[in-house]
Amino acid sequence: MSIDKNRAPIAVAVACCLALAAGTGAAWAAQSWTKYAGNPVVTERGSYQPEVVKVGGTYHMFYTFRAPAGGPYTTIEVRHRTSADGITWSAATTVLTPGAPGSWDDAGVYVDSVIFDGGVFKMWYTGRKTSPPPTQNAIGYATSPDGVTWTKHAGNPVLTVGAPADWDSQFVREAAVVKLGGTYHMWYAGTSAWPAFRIGYATSPDGVTWTKNAANPVLGPGALGSWEDAHVYGPQVVHYNGYFHMWYSAGDGASNNTWVVGYAASCDADGVNWTREAANPVIGLGSAPAWDCGDSVDYNYVMNDGGTWKMWYSGAGFRCGHPSDYQLGYATLDGGLEPPPFPVCPADLQVVKTVNNPAPLVGQNIIFSITVTNNGPNSAVNVVVNDVLPAGLAYVSDDSAGAYNPGTGVWTIGNLLPATSVTLNITATVLTSGTIVNLANVGSDTPDPDPDNNQDDAIIVVPTPTPTATPMVAIPVTSNTGLLTFIGLLALVGVVALWRLRI
Repeated sequence: MSIDKNRAPIAVAVACCLALAAGTGAAWAAQSWTKYAGNPVVTERGSYQPEVVKVGGTYHMFYTFRAPAGGPYTTIEVRHRTSADGITWSAATTVLTPGAPGSWDDAGVYVDSVIFDGGVFKMWYTGRKTSPPPTQNAIGYATSPDGVTWTKHAGNPVLTVGAPADWDSQFVREAAVVKLGGTYHMWYAGTSAWPAFRIGYATSPDGVTWTKNAANPVLGPGALGSWEDAHVYGPQVVHYNGYFHMWYSAGDGASNNTWVVGYAASCDADGVNWTREAANPVIGLGSAPAWDCGDSVDYNYVMNDGGTWKMWYSGAGFRCGHPSDYQLGYATLDGGLEPPPFPVCPADLQVVKTVNNPAPLVGQNIIFSITVTNNGPNSAVNVVVNDVLPAGLAYVSDDSAGAYNPGTGVWTIGNLLPATSVTLNITATVLTSGTIVNLANVGSDTPDPDPDNNQDDAIIVVPTPTPTATPMVAIPVTSNTGLLTFIGLLALVGVVALWRLRI
């Protein structure tokens, strides 16, 4: 299970189509992964620890390569391939190599995590030093404009081992990095007594300066006698629908010498408290004579690709007659990633509604503003606002770019991070007088601990128009000319009246 694997490889059965009863009593389907029939998708022996980034329509795979296969390893480097479908990959190129002799990463570099952030590829990688002190493993950082040419950070390493008494005093490695809002979150493997690895957690404002969590380690071995009772390592984390989802590698040590993949979840405002899937492990060895029938199925990478959940993983079949060392496989999740029945991750949504003119006239346009804020502590999932314009108002326009439906009054926001606000402005024409109340309600798929602030209204009072009297024509009589005009008009009226009587 270690990245300098000088050990006998491993075995385990696949957990498939199991059911888990949630705490509420509702049935919940456990994860079922289907391995690609054409595996392995990368046949190059000594290839493991895949990281996949999709940019545009191109998949970029970064993975650790070690040679000669089976060890002792004279080459440990990071390689890169591209693909149009995530299955058929281009030829490999080497993109990251060990440092100069005497440097902190002179004995080998291992890819840990790669993200595409702000138009830049960012990599966190494990570097191994030829001999301690000060450390044999640490985590470095590198960037690339294209995924091919990489620049190592001048201040490497960015995460090092802890103090002598700490749980991670001997090794830190296998980092998984997720950027959420303005914060980078890292989960990494560490140990003070190889190979008994645990998983720790750290955060950073820039991906370079990291603060380890005081509660570390945040994920340790399972119960004695379980499939993961010796060590956990190789975390891979995805943020999705208000949760951190972790697929991690684990093993049972000398009892069976097996390492496979399990799953756990944590609220996204947490990252410290993790609840394991009761049906773990979620993916394991194939049946003989499969390429991965007798050794590791671990070191995975999971991606939500347009609603399809895809996994690339390391596998080998040393125990069932295949040549030693890793190749890379591919699998897809049956169905979608269901919200875990654990834990409950609440988010307090608040809606505030205002109007730019509370006393408009009939025929005038007014603007209603609806602001939704997630007060936290977690992300709110599938946030929706209902705001139907009442009678007396006619819809004109809005600035939601199509997210607001004036016919139904539904404004679809989607997911909303903690401490984040969004505003919708609706322009309407006033049609009638009187008091008009416009109400907005917000809701989501996330439990809300304070529903009292989920609705707000804006009231307008439209005055009744005052009838306008028809003015009489004034005849000027203040001058001689005016007086003569007035007498002439009277005479004309008399003549007309006499003529009508004769008729």
